[in-house]
Amino acid sequence: MESVLHDPSKFVLEDDCEVLKELEQQISTAVQFLLEGHFIDESTAHHLKPKGTRSAQLYGLPKLNKPGVPLGPILLLSMTNSPQHELAKWLEKLLEPVHKSMINVKGKHMASFDFQSLFTNVPGREVIRIMCDHVEQNELKIGIPVSVLVRQLLLCTTNVSFSFLGWAYRQIDGVAIGTPLSPILAHLFLAHLEEKASKILERSQLYKRYVDHVLVITISLEETTWIMDKLDRLHPNIRFTMETEIEDTLHFLDIKMTRNNDGTMARSVYRKETWTGQCLQFDSFVSVEYERGLVRTLFQTARHICT
Repeated sequence: MESVLHDPSKFVLEDDCEVLKELEQQISTAVQFLLEGHFIDESTAHHLKPKGTRSAQLYGLPKLNKPGVPLGPILLLSMTNSPQHELAKWLEKLLEPVHKSMINVKGKHMASFDFQSLFTNVPGREVIRIMCDHVEQNELKIGIPVSVLVRQLLLCTTNVSFSFLGWAYRQIDGVAIGTPLSPILAHLFLAHLEEKASKILERSQLYKRYVDHVLVITISLEETTWIMDKLDRLHPNIRFTMETEIEDTLHFLDIKMTRNNDGTMARSVYRKETWTGQCLQFDSFVSVEYERGLVRTLFQTARHICT
């Protein structure tokens, strides 16, 4: 975790109290600008201005199913109390129009790609520029001018403060998991890269992405490796890891995919080796609605995956 924080292009060490005071003042000024520009009303401005804020806490999520138990993407706790959280939520809703705009496997090869530490490697300023270009080119109506949008987005993405082991940090690039804007910014960045790589992806039989997980089916392992190598070169911040099929079987998210002899695909629910199978006990003092909801969720998941 400390090796990640020592990247000066993404994180800087600062005084906790000074960072919070500075951020609160910047957010309040930005909200006042929106109010005076008649982009929001008095009630919204009061809601967006930071009150009683505190720094988020940083931790790493161990990937127990991976060799060496590496830490997963950086997560920020208590983001709901951060100075820019409410403004980021407002921007997330504002950007909904942008977010909405943007087989037989016999003899084929199955593989899955994972983006390495996607959120911290999303170039914040670059993806904001990409988003604003998209808004202007498609003449999307989002309620505020693009110049104002850029200012608010930069304020919410380049000033994320948090603490780790008693030290205060500020993230100056990338997007932090735990902030409302992270999913939409990461998705738009990857969608932009996929558009640039459209000719490369056409060589795959199937290409499907869920957030930072990609399922790929190609004619051979060599073709899969070629595609991953080309994708790796699209942007200096982006790197992939690849998992290939073993004995005609590939695990992707919660799905176990197995190739049948006739080339069709059998699907079943996949559980990691670290899964304990622990659920609510039926005779425990828990509302029956929770117990029914658990059974309903497990059944619907299995039905959705297997049909």
